Amino acid sequence: MEDACVFYNVNRNLPGHRCNATYTPTTRARVRTPMQWDNSTNGGFSSNEPWLPVGEKYATVNVASQTGVPGSHLEIYRSLQKMRKHNTIRNSNLKNFKIVTLTEHSFGFKREVEDVKQESVLVLINYGDRNESVTIDKLELFGSPKEISLKIVGRMSELKIDSKMAIDKTVVLAPYESIVATYNHGMAAVVTNMLLIAMILALMNFNL
Repeated sequence: MEDACVFYNVNRNLPGHRCNATYTPTTRARVRTPMQWDNSTNGGFSSNEPWLPVGEKYATVNVASQTGVPGSHLEIYRSLQKMRKHNTIRNSNLKNFKIVTLTEHSFGFKREVEDVKQESVLVLINYGDRNESVTIDKLELFGSPKEISLKIVGRMSELKIDSKMAIDKTVVLAPYESIVATYNHGMAAVVTNMLLIAMILALMNFNL
């Protein structure tokens, strides 16, 4: 949903009535228009006339038209909501969080866990208006994994959900594109943990 054009004569909010302009940019009425559920009357919000007018694009931009459509704004938002419940995000702390500037107009951040049985989460964001080539391994992922798995990509992205990507590969992010990926620790981390456990056990036996 986009900001709607709420004209002075249909704005019933008192702050809007104090504005002399034809359009009321000084109020938040333009972002408070009714929820666009479907393409029926008033966007399915109500059979009665709502307090504020429904957005002009309600017939095509609504919940019903985007439900189940891969890459739609609604489904991406739902995917992000599910990602918030990811073990790494729910259980990690600031010690496991790191932001890295990748290029002039892009950055990435990661939330990592040291448990080899869990996945860490990586986000790459291009906030510029042109393509940005970024290198994933610049984020120095824990355990030196060989690849990441793409979980959320934009509707216009050339990248595919659930595809794998080598971390030494240069990724081209389209203007304003963001991706969310997960990864498991590489064998280097597993071997290191196994060696550490073996050393501890050896020391325990030696002391006995």
